[in-house]
Amino acid sequence: MAPPEPTSVAVPEDVLERIGVLRGRDRTVEELPGGLTNRNYKVTTADGAYVVRVSPEATSELSVDRDHEYRNSVIAARRGI
Repeated sequence: MAPPEPTSVAVPEDVLERIGVLRGRDRTVEELPGGLTNRNYKVTTADGAYVVRVSPEATSELSVDRDHEYRNSVIAARRGI
């Protein structure tokens, strides 16, 4: 069974404008499926594609170790995942 196709969505502009490589750039945004506590988006500019993860305020009440999450994301990116 194929994964669902990403859908085009609008991420709040203030979120994207806080990210240096995305600030003021023409870009397309697609929501990525999955994610337990975050909304994940693929943001594509003329220079490349990026993943933006948006966490709701309520996740601060969960025992999510953001340092571990960051390290795992770096490892995955280095492996092309």
